[in-house]
Amino acid sequence: MAGSILRKKVNRSLCKNAAVVAFFLFSVSFVFIVLFLLPGNASVEALPAAPVLSDPQGEYFPLLLEEYNNVLLACSGAEDTLLLCLDGKTGEVLLQNEIPAPSSWAVRRGAHLLVLEYSENDVILVAYDAGTLSELSRSSLPFHPDRLVQFDCGMNGTVYYTLSDSPHTLWMLSASGEEKQEFPGPVEYLETAGDRSLLVFAAGKLFYARQGGTFQEIPCLAPPYKRLGDTMLIDQDGIVSTLKTDEAGMFLAPLFRCSEQLTDAFSFSLDGENCLIVSNGSTVLRYDTEGQTLGSYHLASVPLALCPAGAILRDGETLSYSALSFVREDPPSDSSAFPSESDPSEKEPSTEKPPIEMEAQYILMPAGATAADLRELFKPGSVKICDLAGKQITQGKLATGMTADDWFIVIKGDCNGTGTVNSADLRTALSLFLKSGLVTDAYSRAVDLNDNGAVDTQDLLLLSAMVGKQGKR
Repeated sequence: MAGSILRKKVNRSLCKNAAVVAFFLFSVSFVFIVLFLLPGNASVEALPAAPVLSDPQGEYFPLLLEEYNNVLLACSGAEDTLLLCLDGKTGEVLLQNEIPAPSSWAVRRGAHLLVLEYSENDVILVAYDAGTLSELSRSSLPFHPDRLVQFDCGMNGTVYYTLSDSPHTLWMLSASGEEKQEFPGPVEYLETAGDRSLLVFAAGKLFYARQGGTFQEIPCLAPPYKRLGDTMLIDQDGIVSTLKTDEAGMFLAPLFRCSEQLTDAFSFSLDGENCLIVSNGSTVLRYDTEGQTLGSYHLASVPLALCPAGAILRDGETLSYSALSFVREDPPSDSSAFPSESDPSEKEPSTEKPPIEMEAQYILMPAGATAADLRELFKPGSVKICDLAGKQITQGKLATGMTADDWFIVIKGDCNGTGTVNSADLRTALSLFLKSGLVTDAYSRAVDLNDNGAVDTQDLLLLSAMVGKQGKR
């Protein structure tokens, strides 16, 4: 009996000790796994930064960071402006020019670096050689510094500006004299490009003009933030769009949303391959024109300015430079990813029936669907299909707005009732978005491609991609 109780106590003790040991081993293993896995995800190594400019008062801020031979950096302080040429790979200062006047604007136009400099009562536009940083010319502008609101200068030297006492008026000053253009509201944004075109945003509308031409209104989703070359721009919602022209005129085609946390016009740039470099916090990403991420880097802090070659950061009492070097990613060369010439499935047209969805009072179909496709849905019964004029049809291509008995036909993407999806649908979709953004009929339902019951920016992006694919066929 005593031996039996002793054996039970020993067994209990062994079991208890085994449980403790097992729990200990499990805990150690779990901690080890966590410590092993987390550094690769939660702690990303930041790019090294090279000191460029001592700034113990934190007063200097970038006006320009751009690749030109090496990298051009213009920084304005409280009492002076610094022009620097940096080695794009190391951040080493190669050239420097200190200007004894503050500034609020700088841009490169060709081989010239233009800087807007201030004195007590004057505004002076100074041109510098972008390669040597030496001064070439200076011109006094006809307004007091306190009156200037918006400003830009074109490739040919034409100056565009607005003043605080006449915010609706755009002034254009060139060698031939001064002109002005009135807008329906205060000018909130203006910017030129290398093709000598001008974009102006006023009264919630975007206006476009070539030099010497008349302004035309272009519907837009949000106020622009910055032009990315001649045809691309990014707006304050983080949507990248491109300017296109068709038989109806010019329009903006949204490409993709790059970020919803844009801070200023220095947080993004376009590289030589038309890819967008954008900072999202302290992470810098590279996107192609379809919004696909092609690479990313982590910086030590949120950059003050960004260009394809590198970024300017504030590191304590110093402005520093981190070099970026995105490697071009080519598509895989695996031939198995592509159909072979002998594959008959790629040569013969598909016999698969187009997908058809029935939703409340709508029948949703893809572009190219026909009356025969719809009749097939109702077999062995029949359906009365009517065109936009109310005339019964039995064959031919369907379009949004047609009816099938008590249902309205919706061709996805076809929001203007033509039966096809093209740039004209983008214009109509944008009008529907700006008008109310609600799905109220077959046409607005055709825009609601994400099926959330509203016409939103995501629908416009999806429609723009659909139009782009149609154009490539």
